[in-house]
Amino acid sequence: MIAALCIFRFREDVSSALSAVQSYVSKAAEKNCDLILFPETCLTGLDITDDPEQDYMNTLSIDSKEIGELRDLAREHAIHVGFGFLELENESMYDSYLLLDDHGEDILHYRRISSSWRHFDSPEDIYCCGEETPVAETTFGRMSILLCGDLFHEEIVQSVANLSPDIVLHPAARGMRCDRTYQDAWDADELPFYLEQWAKFHAKVLSVNALSECHEDGDRYGGGAWIVDAKGDMVESMPLLSEGLLLYDLSGE
Repeated sequence: MIAALCIFRFREDVSSALSAVQSYVSKAAEKNCDLILFPETCLTGLDITDDPEQDYMNTLSIDSKEIGELRDLAREHAIHVGFGFLELENESMYDSYLLLDDHGEDILHYRRISSSWRHFDSPEDIYCCGEETPVAETTFGRMSILLCGDLFHEEIVQSVANLSPDIVLHPAARGMRCDRTYQDAWDADELPFYLEQWAKFHAKVLSVNALSECHEDGDRYGGGAWIVDAKGDMVESMPLLSEGLLLYDLSGE
């Protein structure tokens, strides 16, 4: 049961992002992976303008052609695929994540519960948050999920822990300041908190972060991938600021 965590660099548009996702799925299949996980909003990015008509153009519905192509790809390669996107349902937008099985069918469909993905004054009837923490019985065990900043909210963390999952997915698009000490700052200031929170699930945790170039405001999405065992110990990781695949045998202890 080999999982691939894809540290994925945000692309400039949905078309180029979809092409890159498809390429990584094919590479993971060539390595006999059973599961590949991408970061939060890998298909659409996470740039919110607060102009709904403009932001609608950067969303995908659950039955969109693009997601249909990923369903076909999962089926073709007999691989489970998890990916994030800004989802459009009617006139509401969500920060969503979808996990497909190896037949291209939905296993987990999650909408981020915490509101920090949007601007604090964004209209809440358009830029919406989810309310549920789903769980599913899968080939890999009992699996649940939360997205990025959900980890900072104890009630969400406890809600996931109460589901008694074997595996928790934690895709992210977490940014930090651009400087030469990026990895050191993460290891010293951020990672201890993440490890403390991940340990509360008493489950294996698969976490992967998006990657980007430096933005004009001096921040960037830093990449990175981490696998934690049910005891809360780090078992595998990938350095920040590098794109690629981290492979891990889920059947191992």
